[in-house]
Amino acid sequence: MNIYIKRHNPKLIMPEQIPGSDWIDLRAGEDIWIPEGEFALIDLAISVDVPDGYESYIAPRSSLFKNFGLIQTNSIGM
Repeated sequence: MNIYIKRHNPKLIMPEQIPGSDWIDLRAGEDIWIPEGEFALIDLAISVDVPDGYESYIAPRSSLFKNFGLIQTNSIGM
């Protein structure tokens, strides 16, 4: 199966599939500073063509809060 990804920022590192997994790591499409206690919308700078019959989710890595102190709202509970 092919998943087509379009970058909106040519400097962006292309998303990569985690070896041995069905997950793909995404990165922020811009450098951003978020003051403590504030929130921000973070552009991923990509478009993804999801094949018919499939769906995609954006879920935080377990290390996101530990390493960066960020929590994704409306996140998938794990």
